[in-house]
Amino acid sequence: MSEVLVTRDLRKSFGGIAAVNGVDLTVREGELTAIIGPNGAGKTTLFNLITGFERPDSGKVYFMGRDVTGEKPYNLARMGLIRTFQIVRPLRNLTVLQNVLIGCRVRGLGPEAAEESLRAVGLWEKRDVLASLLTHGELKKLELARALAMRPKLLLLDEPLGGLTFS
Repeated sequence: MSEVLVTRDLRKSFGGIAAVNGVDLTVREGELTAIIGPNGAGKTTLFNLITGFERPDSGKVYFMGRDVTGEKPYNLARMGLIRTFQIVRPLRNLTVLQNVLIGCRVRGLGPEAAEESLRAVGLWEKRDVLASLLTHGELKKLELARALAMRPKLLLLDEPLGGLTFS
């Protein structure tokens, strides 16, 4: 299988403390890969480096065979490198559907992609509800729907179940 994501000796420090220290990672097409570790281990920082939200101190990030180290997040999103965030921040004054449509436009996709993703996560019936009125669990679903609607080549999920309880 082809390599979708490769990092080589990726490093990032904050105030002399290494958050990411020489990470070599390879993700191949069709694989599910988990990054695990305790709070403060650098998982979100690693995602930020891969997706362009932070620049590495050193090392390289390759996506679909191309060096994308330090590339802007919106360019990576256009290429299909999509992520969710640990802390969900929808546009609260927009509806559920409008929130998802914004991501679709970044990738040049139509409203059918938004509908498909909202149906997949069980939010289609709430498409006209303002994001500010959603529960925490529904906000997590909205975050996933936004990511899925962008038809990712690689989807990075940062703490997708964070803050949820199961009963």
